[in-house]
Parts: sequence; C-alpha cells; structure tokens
Amino acid sequence: MANHVCETIEEDISHYLEHRGFHSSLQQFTQDRIRGGEDASNSLEDIAEGFAEAFTAGNHVDLFILWMAHVPSLRFESDGELDLLSNTKKAICLEFYLNLHFAIYPFRDENMMRCTSAADASAKCAKGMAVFRRYIEGRGQSLSQTPEFVQFYALPYIPSPPDHPTFAVMFTDQWMNELKNKLVSFVMSTCVADSPAKMPAIFSKYNNNNSNSDSGGREGNLAQLSQKLYSMNCELLQSLQQSRKTQELATDDYIENSVRKLNNFHQTMTNLSLSSTPPQLQQTKNHQQQPKAEPKHNANTFYSSSSSSSSSSSLIAPIDFLTVKKDLFNLAKNSHGHDIDNAFQTALILQALRWRFSRAPTHEARLNVLIAYLRNDILCVSKSSRGTKTLFETLLLHPSPIIAEYAGRFINSITTMNRARQYLMTNEGESCVGCLVKVLKSEKGDTVLRQQVLGSLQKSSLKRFAQLEMINRDVMGWIAITLDEHVRESQILLDYSLEYITALLMNLCLRTRGKEAAESAKPDLLSTLTSLLESENVQVRNYVNGTVYSLLSRSNMRDRAIGIRLDETLQTLTKVSSDQFKRQLQFILDQLISSSGEVESDDDDEDDEGDEHEEAALNLEESAEDGGLEDYTRNENMPSGEALLCANYLIRDVNSARMETALDEEKAAGGRKNSGFEPRSFDQDNVIRRAVTPHSYKN
Repeated sequence: MANHVCETIEEDISHYLEHRGFHSSLQQFTQDRIRGGEDASNSLEDIAEGFAEAFTAGNHVDLFILWMAHVPSLRFESDGELDLLSNTKKAICLEFYLNLHFAIYPFRDENMMRCTSAADASAKCAKGMAVFRRYIEGRGQSLSQTPEFVQFYALPYIPSPPDHPTFAVMFTDQWMNELKNKLVSFVMSTCVADSPAKMPAIFSKYNNNNSNSDSGGREGNLAQLSQKLYSMNCELLQSLQQSRKTQELATDDYIENSVRKLNNFHQTMTNLSLSSTPPQLQQTKNHQQQPKAEPKHNANTFYSSSSSSSSSSSLIAPIDFLTVKKDLFNLAKNSHGHDIDNAFQTALILQALRWRFSRAPTHEARLNVLIAYLRNDILCVSKSSRGTKTLFETLLLHPSPIIAEYAGRFINSITTMNRARQYLMTNEGESCVGCLVKVLKSEKGDTVLRQQVLGSLQKSSLKRFAQLEMINRDVMGWIAITLDEHVRESQILLDYSLEYITALLMNLCLRTRGKEAAESAKPDLLSTLTSLLESENVQVRNYVNGTVYSLLSRSNMRDRAIGIRLDETLQTLTKVSSDQFKRQLQFILDQLISSSGEVESDDDDEDDEGDEHEEAALNLEESAEDGGLEDYTRNENMPSGEALLCANYLIRDVNSARMETALDEEKAAGGRKNSGFEPRSFDQDNVIRRAVTPHSYKN
C-alpha cells in the first residue's frame, strides 16, 4: 500500500515537471527514480544543531516547529498532573523553560541594543510576554501548582522583569547557557529523527478527506468565521465607545472610521445571503455609559525558588497586604444573602494565602511566609488594628459556610507554628480563642469547619493563656459530651476529630484547673476514657493514657476509678497489649494504687511548648476540599492560588518589593538564631506528661 502511494506521488511529480517544462529537473528526477531513493532523514546531530541555532537567535517559531516534529508526544494525566515517566516530565519542564526563554529574550541587553527605537523595543517585549501568557493559560497551565514553576506565572504582570529581584537571575548568560545545554542534551538523548514515511501518509489522508468532504464545507466555514469576526469587532468597538467619555482609549475619528468599515462588511455579508447575519452596528455618539463591573479578586502568591538555584532561602513575591485585608473585609461584608460570587472570591483569597504557607517547599520558606503574614497583621487581631470587629471574627463567624470553612482552614494551617499561636494571643487575642470556642460549640455534627476549629484550638492549647481561656469557657464540658456521644455511637467522630479532641483533653488536664474541670464534667469523663483505652487508633490510646494518668493524680479521681473497677480493666488490657502500651498501662496502674499520687503543682505560669513544636509545620495535614471552589474558578475562568495573588496584589514597585523581602528575611533569620530549633523526641513507652500536638508526637 505504501509503495503504491509513493509511486502515485512520483508520477504526479513527473507530470507536473513535464507540464511546466522543467525538462532538466524531470531528467534528473527520472534518473533518481531508477536508482532508487535513499533515506534523507536528518541525523540527531543536525537536529540538535538546528535547536541550538533557533534558541540562540530567539527564533520561537523555528524552534517549536522542530520541537513538534522531533519530540515525542507529551502525555498528561486526566487531573492535570505530570505523567510519571521521566522523559515526559523532562520534556514538559523543558518546554516551559523554553517558552520562558523566548518571553524574556527581547528584554536582554544585547537584543535591546538592536532595536531601532524605544517603541520598537517595547513592542517586541510586549509581543514576547503576550505569547508567554497564552502559553501559561493554555498548554502550560498544568504546571501552575508545581513549586518549581509557580513564580513564573506572575511574569506577564511584572512591568520590568530584569529589575525584579525574583527574575534577575534569568537574564544572566549563565542561566541562558545552562538552559541551552539542557536542550541539546535532551535532544540527543530523547528526540527522534525524521521519518521517511510521513509524506505518503499525508498524501493518503489528504485524498481520503477530499473524497469524503462536502464541496460547500469550506465556504460555509468561512461564512461562519466572518460572522464571528464581525460580532467580535462590534463588541470591541462598543466597548471603546462606552469608554470614550472616561478613558482616552481611542479617538472619535478612529472609532467612527472603524464603524463605517464594519458596516460595509455587514452589507457584504447581507448580499451573500448569509443566515443569522449579526445586526448592524449603530453609529451613536451620545450613548449611555454602562457601569463598570467590579474586578473579580483571585489571590495567588508565588515562590521565587528556582530549580537551578542552590540558595537555601526561597524568596517570596511581596504582596500588598493592606489591599488583601481590605478586599477580604469588603467581599465578606457583601457576601450576605444569595451573593455567591463574593463568597467564592473571599474563599479563593483565603485558599491562596493558605497554599502560600502550606505548600512552601521548605521550613525556611514557610517561616518567611508566616512572618510576612504576622508583620502585616493578616487577620487584624492586634490591638492597634482592632475596630469594632476583627477580620478574624468577621471571617470565622460569617453566615456563609464557605467563607467560615476557608477561614478555619487558613487559621488551622498557620497555627502549626509557634509564632502564629503567639500572634493569636497578643494584646486582645483573648477574643480569638473565644471566637474559636464559639464556633466549636455552635457547629452541629463533625463538619469540616468544626474539625478545622478543633485543630486550631488543640494547637493553641500548647499556650498557657489559651488553656486557661478554654477551661473558663467550659470546653471540658463540650469534650465530655462529644466523647460520650462517640462512645455510645450516637454520633461517631472521624479519626481526625477523635485524635484532636483527646489530644486537647490531655493538654488541658495537664493544668490543675483542667483536672478540676474534668472531675466535675458531665457525663463522667473517667468512664468515657475507660471505654477508649481499647481504641484501635494508636494516637488516641496514647492521649487517653496520658489523660487518665494525669487525672489519677487527684485522690477523688482515684476513688472514682476504683469504684468503676478501672484497676481490673487495666490488668486485663495489660495481658493483651503490645509492649509499648503494656508499659504505659503499668504506669497508670501504679498511679492508681498509689496512696498519695503525684504532688500537685500549679505550673500555670509556664507554657508547655517551645520552638521545637514548629517541626509540626513540616507535616501539614489538610482535609480534602470539595470541588465547589474548583468548579467556580473553572466556570468563571478565574485564577487561583499563586496566580491570583500575583495578578491582584503583587507589589510592582521594585524598591518596595526589595524592602518587604529584606524585612521578612531579617526577622526570620533573627528568629532562627534565637530559637535553637530542635525537634523534640518522645519516649512512647511512657505516658505523655507534656502538652503535644498530634503531628509533633507522631514519628
């Protein structure tokens, strides 16, 4: 079949040469046919040289023609994640960096010097950025959540990339040469040479399409395209007309001339008797200006980390926190009733702020993000920024479920670090704990919001102030009721909630006042905890053992334990438990049969945590998010995460950006120097006697 197609092609070429009188060419072609054709495909060395030349010359079109011809098809998973095949990952990443190279190519000094004027240079730079923006909004969108590339999604919004500290490294010769070497190496190891069988396949496909196509298809497609072009230009000109009174986007002469040309085009379409011809554009000078739509806010921050950078510090794109807080206040204020757009936009900003923190590639980067948040009082909890209601309260107590939930997710995420917990306790921070407790008690059922608030309270319970505040607000009573419902199976808790409730209970019971509250709590906590001694969840058993051990330091609780035969239960469990839990149970049993128990000491002047608890931040847990927010961004064609923050809140003044970054890094460096950061190791054979969080205790 292939030989037959090749013979047909060769005969057609011979007839064409004879018809045009190309006798010498026909004679040579005939001789070549007799000898038989030879494989003329390019070698990999020639292909690599072509790639290198196009790269050096900044020839975007030539390079990607070669790319499409020689690079195997790139595969993506259905959810947009990269395929696990290493060559595919390399190809996708390299393709991104090549597009990045051509975007900044016009900005390089040697290319600027070749421009004939400033206008010429500006036009070339704008064109390069426009091409790159189309790429990241289309084919390159799959990398938008990958830490290595996320910072580059803000590049089209930077007015002068060479002067921006984040992107300055890309304008060095070293960066360009390294990328060129990677390209050549990839071509030599991965690409494929030209296939000699492509021409017959194209010829066969063309003939098949011609035999099956409708003769009027081309004209119909052109007619539809004309209508679309006309409609699009009408909308554009109407927009220009509406903005003429307030913005000098175009002169009156230009607009009227364009309207006249479009109306002539409209007449041509009418003469062709096209169906559903769009209405003619009216030349109306005195029109009523339509109100401008409020811009939709989508917040996405980005990290300025490069894969080739050996620096231990990850730069963070500085954003305008004042505008962020103002938008959060205004959007939340206008999100009552059925206004879903404002609620989703508020949630998107909170999600972006959380992702900037939780998805930071290193502990140091996460610390820099947090310091920027605290220095700018992101939740307006400090006394100096307080009004009648803090942003913390406005968001967490909001009637919109999605705003409250994403506020809870953000707070739970940042409280994994000690600095954030200190921030919530500063000045009038009491209202933060009170607000969290209010939400905890008001939520019916084990909802996502209640889980997030519970996680925040448990982490805050490492602070003495927060412990006492929770005890005063009868959190102990809520715990007693909730655990009793779980044990009686009237309302089963998820593992996350059960772990954090028992961990919170243990932390509160380390205080004298906490033991007193547990002793008077109804239903009886000791009976409930006895039922949880056999829990299948290892973490829950650890916290329950620690709580029971702490409570048995009080004589009244020991008497109550003897009354419910806790000693017999412990002895029975000791026989069937692992060595780890056997030793823990023996400690509890020794405490129970002790005549005096431990000497109680009210250490309420001390906190139960140190900087080592920040290790928990390296193991951030995030419950799965439903698809509502993702569907909204897709349907509205809105950015999310890093892209949103950079699009709406990026500080564009280079000096201000450098100052913001320097301040945050200086503060972070000071904190690291003074903290003596060292993870705490726990002896899991013993019962826990200090306040912990689930992630600081897990191995």
